[in-house]
Amino acid sequence: MARFDVSKITAVISGLLNERLGDWIFILVCSLVYWYAEGLEPVQRMFRLDDPNIQYPKAKKEHVSSELCIVLVFIIPLLIVSLTPVVFVGRRNRLALIHASVLGLVSTFVIDGAVVDILKVWLGRPRPDLLDRCRPAPGTPTDQYVTVEVCTAKKTHSLNEGFKSTPSGHTATSFSCMVFFCLWLNGQTLALRPRSGLVKPALSFSPLLLAFYIAISRTEDNRHHLLDVMLGGIIGSTFGWALYRRYFPAINSPKSYIPHLDVEEEETDPEPLLGSDNV
Repeated sequence: MARFDVSKITAVISGLLNERLGDWIFILVCSLVYWYAEGLEPVQRMFRLDDPNIQYPKAKKEHVSSELCIVLVFIIPLLIVSLTPVVFVGRRNRLALIHASVLGLVSTFVIDGAVVDILKVWLGRPRPDLLDRCRPAPGTPTDQYVTVEVCTAKKTHSLNEGFKSTPSGHTATSFSCMVFFCLWLNGQTLALRPRSGLVKPALSFSPLLLAFYIAISRTEDNRHHLLDVMLGGIIGSTFGWALYRRYFPAINSPKSYIPHLDVEEEETDPEPLLGSDNV
């Protein structure tokens, strides 16, 4: 019996990886693009010293740093979607669910990040704290457009980042991962069943509050304009929804907890997480 179980698991893993190998290769390519785009120098648009939109001070400490943002909206959800099926899903079905969940969330994070970083470099919009980063030379005209050459600050990472305002990367990452995670929670718990009550939907959508908090904090830290945050939210939400639907049915589907698979389904359907309707 043990030998049969091992061979069965091996066959399932092999089938999953073979059928989704193209997706993993695409993720690897996007990861390289993401990493490369992070180091590119953005378009440095001309600006005016009397523009009130770029006269804000640079916050010394952010509400949510880049590292903390990744931990909150990507690492923690990744652990949840990876480990929860081990506890709640039958052995015959958990590998397919874990693979689809991890693949979906990782692709959401990487593809969204690559696209947003490329847009930042191309658009080159000044951040609200640009002048604080730039420190213009005394006597620089305030009533006409000038270039980055008037800055006394060296062309460091900080100054380059001053031209990467649109769209907000924190916001896009937060909404892409949190939208995917919320849809995953809804789908796995059948939260939208008519008899599910209010607790499941409320808990399933609650991670979006974190995305909104991070988005708002970017304006409080003078890192982004309101339009940057709104655009980041739209881009992130779009990727989160689209990539969830690539790997899972709609959350109002009777079998929303079963991932789309290109390998043969088991004879019996798996059970949803927390499948009781009275919660």
